[in-house]
Parts: sequence; C-alpha cells; structure tokens
Amino acid sequence: MNFETDVKFARKIGIELTFVTDTVFNELDRDPHHLGWKALTSAYKRIAELEGMPNANSIYCDPGCVEYPSPIIKSWRQAASWFEQATDIGKMLELTTTHPDQESGMGHIHVDCNIREAAIITADMIGRPYLTWIFATPMGSEYCKSMLSAIISDRKQFGARSWQEFSDFNYPLKDDTVIIINSKNKFNHFNKKSVLKTIDHNGEIIYKPLDWYGNIDYNLLQTKFAATPWRSELGTIEMRFFDSAQDWKQQSEHIAFAQRYVYKLLENSKRYTPAPCVWEKTTNKHLKSQLNQYRNNIDLCISDFKDLITKTLELPWDRYSKYIDDRLVPSFEYGKRH
Repeated sequence: MNFETDVKFARKIGIELTFVTDTVFNELDRDPHHLGWKALTSAYKRIAELEGMPNANSIYCDPGCVEYPSPIIKSWRQAASWFEQATDIGKMLELTTTHPDQESGMGHIHVDCNIREAAIITADMIGRPYLTWIFATPMGSEYCKSMLSAIISDRKQFGARSWQEFSDFNYPLKDDTVIIINSKNKFNHFNKKSVLKTIDHNGEIIYKPLDWYGNIDYNLLQTKFAATPWRSELGTIEMRFFDSAQDWKQQSEHIAFAQRYVYKLLENSKRYTPAPCVWEKTTNKHLKSQLNQYRNNIDLCISDFKDLITKTLELPWDRYSKYIDDRLVPSFEYGKRH
C-alpha cells in the first residue's frame, strides 16, 4: 500500500517534531538553565527563517530538545515536504529526532476535531490502552498515559463527593446545572437534584462518563499527559503517543494511522467496530482490573492491535508489526506500561 495515494488525508493535522542530540547524558542535558539548548534552538530557528520555512516563528526550546510545530498540514505532499526540510536543518546542527537508547523526543500529531468528536475518540481510546505502549518508547509513555491509566491516577476526574466537586470538575452552567458531553453528539445537562440522588453510602457521586454511548467527562477530555487529550484552544485531538519519527517512512506510518483511525471512527462509524466498553462502574478497583487485562497479557495487546490495523483500519500489517518488537516488547520487559 502506498499511503500517499491509498490513505485519504481526511483531516487537517499538525505535527510537533522534536530534535535531540545523539547522546542522552551530555553537557546540554546537565545544564539546569538549558543555555545550550536555547542556543541550539536559536540557531535552528534562524536557519529555518532564512530558508523561508513555514511557522518558523513557533520554534521553541523545550527542556532537552528543540521543538518545531508544523504549520497546518492539509495534504500528503505538504507533510512530506515540511518533514524533509525540517529534518535537513536538524542534520546541519547534528540534531536527530531519536536517541540511540530508545529514549526519544515526542512527535505528537494534532488532528482537527470538535468537542463532540473528541468525546467519541476518548471513549474508544479507553478500550485501547496498548496503543501508548506500542507507539511510544517505554521511557516516554509516562507523558502519554493510556486513558485508563490517566483516569486511575487522577480519581477526581470521574468522581465527586459533593455537588460542588461535581460542578468544579465538569462544565458548570448557571442555575445549578452541569454539562457532560455525550458521545452520541449531544450535550447532557445534569441538575443538582438529579445528581445528588446518585450519592452512594460512602458519600461519593457515581456516574458513568465513559461508556461508548454514554457521557464524557469534560475535564477528562483535556487531561494533559493522557494519550489523546482534546486541545480546546486549538480545536484538535492531540495524539501524544507518537514519538518523533526516525525518517519519512515512519512519519508516514504515524500519519496514516491517525488519518485512517479518525476517518473510520468519526466519518465512517457504521463500519467501525468500537473498542469494547470497559466502563461498568466508577471504582479504581474495577478500572485497574480492566487495565491489568492488557498490562499482564502481551498476546492480548498484539491480537487486538493486529485486528485494529488489519480489519478495522485496513492498513498493511507489515508496516506496523515492527512496533511489537521495537516498542511493545520493551514496554513489558521494563515494566513501563502506563
């Protein structure tokens, strides 16, 4: 399959390309003021500006790397041209997109979508914790936790002990009303009286915000270090589980996955098989049990990923099977499965 001709560029995207040095432990990384990285960033930015690179004014220094956010990308040709030019500048400064010890910078992909679409993606990602472990390096997965792991690590995002907490964690309106986004393209309104009826004997409000056809917690959509937070200020879903690509071939695999996944899920939903619903009751014990089904079973991760790639997304398995050995196996070996 030729991605550039066979995979529809259905959505506008943006790529956060990061550059690092070819060794992890060096003077640049030990400098607490990041002066070396700031100098490299200034040099990279100056070259990009002289070459007339789009969005060059957005290049900035992130501690430990130079980050170049792409312009809004609308086609395969534009994506390839920008990527090749950006990496060529990196080579001039002896910068690379990956570390040799598999700890690399991140190459997040932003996909254009609205809040309702973000809710649908979030709901599906709940059932696919393995995507973070397959695409991200073991050392980098803590910055793009699976949605299940993100929920467990921040209990407040889906439970509350009072009406005040419930309204604080969601999207409050006037007159004691709160909005919860519904993945069937509706905004559900909860009033104080109806919510208080759900308080259990422990004084905790119980609701189901993450069913496939249920409600999506507004706060959870914007969890910073989760796999796919919704960026309201940009109008995108940010796929944080992608690392910066080694070359255009790998970058095209990331883009093809993002494009086909979003297209199948949002624009061709009648033929899309959603991830199994893992949300039956809002307790950490239950959520951990669901997460551990994947954490403790690499074969389940592989089989589900293969079905997603070949049956649901209809992408070539030979282009994605390598991520099993390169990413998933080390994640199990190192115990880094967030």
